[in-house]
Amino acid sequence: MFRSQSQTTLSTLIHPQQEAGQDDSDIVSLLSDSTLINPTLSIFNHPLQQYTTHNTIPIISKFLSPGVELYNSYGSFESNAAPILSTKFNLLKSNFLNIYKEKQLFCKVDFKIHSNYITYYVLTFQNEVVYLIMNNSNYPTIDFAFCGSFFRIMGITGTTSSLGSANLIKLFIMRSEKGLLCDGIEIERGKRLKIDNELSNLIQNDMSKVKGYIHSSTPLIGVPLATFVDSGDVKVNKNGGRYVKHGYIQLFDYLNEETVSEHMLMICCILLTLREQEYRKFKGDKKSNYVG
Repeated sequence: MFRSQSQTTLSTLIHPQQEAGQDDSDIVSLLSDSTLINPTLSIFNHPLQQYTTHNTIPIISKFLSPGVELYNSYGSFESNAAPILSTKFNLLKSNFLNIYKEKQLFCKVDFKIHSNYITYYVLTFQNEVVYLIMNNSNYPTIDFAFCGSFFRIMGITGTTSSLGSANLIKLFIMRSEKGLLCDGIEIERGKRLKIDNELSNLIQNDMSKVKGYIHSSTPLIGVPLATFVDSGDVKVNKNGGRYVKHGYIQLFDYLNEETVSEHMLMICCILLTLREQEYRKFKGDKKSNYVG
């Protein structure tokens, strides 16, 4: 089970705009209930009981810069520590997004179209490829498999929407792939996907039943493993430089608060991709580039 090392509550995690103290439902007491979780369950080969660190990772950019940087904490930013991840704008790039770690390419993101209401992002890491499969119906979600676990993301607006308005994107651990868009997918030539499952068929043929079907698949844990929060742009001055805070990512990790694990850096890349999707739509850019 997750154990927050702070006084974070369930209310402040899921609704960050709500003031602390308005709800005494503590994450620790909720998730330490032995009736909720089988203690043998693990994620990324680490037992759930090891996820004891709750990090808040700010998303910051230099003033008028199109790229953003993620820091281990706001204190790390203030003390001039190096960012843990960064994005850079490149007019010549054909893919959707590039994310860097220590100035080296860490994640390449491509966007592909499967059908009218199903699209997906391909996130290519050094030793892993993650497919974020997007349900662009009237009840948008994203499903994906990663390192033997299955996930669902809620709170996006979908790529078929022309307006980006998602300010709270939540990533949940699911019980299995059953009922998800990643159920039974096949990878064809060129990283293209063959998607044929119950949810994809409903999206294409009977969209009125999609919302009910999605709610029939419940998360393993009712608390998100990670959350992106758009708290609005806030200007910050540091050492004579001008910066902008764009919100933050909250996540649970199995390492201490001084380090973000490689797995959770990859989760940050997933949320950065979706944040970029919403941001481009909000500022009126054209939709995601189609590659392949």
